[in-house]
Amino acid sequence: MKLAILCIASMAIALGCNSGSHGHSHGADNGEHGAAEELPGESVTLWTEKAELFMEWGPLIVGRESRFLAHITDLTNANRFTAVVEGEVVVTISVGSKAVKAKVPEPARLGIFIPVLTPDTAGKCSMSLALQSAKVSETFAVANCTVYPDVATARSAIKDDETRGEIGFLKEQQWPIEFATAESRKQSIVPSKTVNATIRVVPGREARLTAATAGRLSLESPVPTVGSPVSKGQLLARIQPTISAPGSVGTLRADVAAARAEHTAAKAAHARLERLVATDSVPKRRLEDAASNIAVMQARLSAATTRLSSYSASASGSARPGSGAFRVSAPISGTLVEQSVTEGETTAAGAALFSIVDLERVWVEGRIFEPDVPAFEDSNSAWFTVDGRDNVFEVNEDTGKLITVGHVLDPASRTVPVIFEVQNPNRALRIGQYAKLSVATGTPVQGLVIPESAVLQDGNQSIVFVHSSGEGFLRRVVHLGTRSRGLVQVTQGVSEGERVVTKGAYDIKLASSAGGAPAHGHAH
Repeated sequence: MKLAILCIASMAIALGCNSGSHGHSHGADNGEHGAAEELPGESVTLWTEKAELFMEWGPLIVGRESRFLAHITDLTNANRFTAVVEGEVVVTISVGSKAVKAKVPEPARLGIFIPVLTPDTAGKCSMSLALQSAKVSETFAVANCTVYPDVATARSAIKDDETRGEIGFLKEQQWPIEFATAESRKQSIVPSKTVNATIRVVPGREARLTAATAGRLSLESPVPTVGSPVSKGQLLARIQPTISAPGSVGTLRADVAAARAEHTAAKAAHARLERLVATDSVPKRRLEDAASNIAVMQARLSAATTRLSSYSASASGSARPGSGAFRVSAPISGTLVEQSVTEGETTAAGAALFSIVDLERVWVEGRIFEPDVPAFEDSNSAWFTVDGRDNVFEVNEDTGKLITVGHVLDPASRTVPVIFEVQNPNRALRIGQYAKLSVATGTPVQGLVIPESAVLQDGNQSIVFVHSSGEGFLRRVVHLGTRSRGLVQVTQGVSEGERVVTKGAYDIKLASSAGGAPAHGHAH
């Protein structure tokens, strides 16, 4: 159990706790408590690692029914607290060896359990509440209490201890929004400087593929898609070159016919020379020249045939690239991040086809101002955050390294680049994403810290909202010191152990501007 807050406040009925501006009625039945309805009620707020209990109840009087309003919040998600929506609650009041229990099997409504019991023995007592649910199970030692023998005794003993200055923000307002708190604590914090940064590709880990020739492109099966992994050497597409010879299909056919005739004539000439060489009528060298001529004519015939075939395939769009097609293969392993062509498209030489990036490691590049350069050069620790993710990415000997602190100042901005190369687990970091890069610039200091997300700017003041009771909050002006890893040192305005609002603080600020919680009559 980390912290408990108990309040006794004046109320119009026996089951409320009016703390400052957020007092509200919880809807006791008319006439149920008689004279006891004018007595102050009590409330308690308790936190554990997993749950928060905010409970209100009327004075405990022998023979009179006492109704408890237990608001229970699930704290297991540190970024958003939610109502406990199922489970069993047991409230126990013990006077000496005698105990009275009240059990409810489920919440009466979202996050609110309403056990009812009737004390039968007067005296000093202890109170506890046990929650059993599939997600959260906790036992709260609620408070030391008193069971009064009658209404008159209760009236004379209970005093109004109203809390002033609280801003009311009801559980019904907290639960639907992104709301969370954190406990202020003392710990070591490292001085640092923070700069804006960008996630970039590591040089040598990016490939841009272009068309080596003009032609019709055919994608390989399975068709590569943006975001899919590719392996080095993987065939992505083929390009069937377009014919370079001018003229119509008739001209191409004539070229084939001419080449075939020349090839036939060359073979006939070679046959004649073979007979003449056999009778020593001509030199043997003439026969060798004829054989070479056959090879030349064969090459011309093949070229003419290929041009005609390519023209026919290009014109119809029905044929896949043949053996003369250019292969487009991945030069590196990585992720396909861009595809600029479609099946059957005719490309120009040099046209962009695919972009591949190896995202296993990335650069985090920031710009630092001239006076800060020495502090960055001597640092051996850094960390950064990116929009949309609450976690902090550490840069250490296991996860990354410092590549450089630039040596040439930009004449316009008077800055130099600072670049870290880091691992990119699960490819969580996106190329081009903005980051906040922090670099350690000094030795650790001990201090009281809270999350930076708890701090709001109100004019020229830094403020936080302290969670003083279940539905009550206090505005505090704070003085801040060192910032590091999402935490900020508080030198004035918050005490150790107090809880500050880390998510939803702006909503409370709006509520304070509007005058806090609704007036009496907020019924459960």
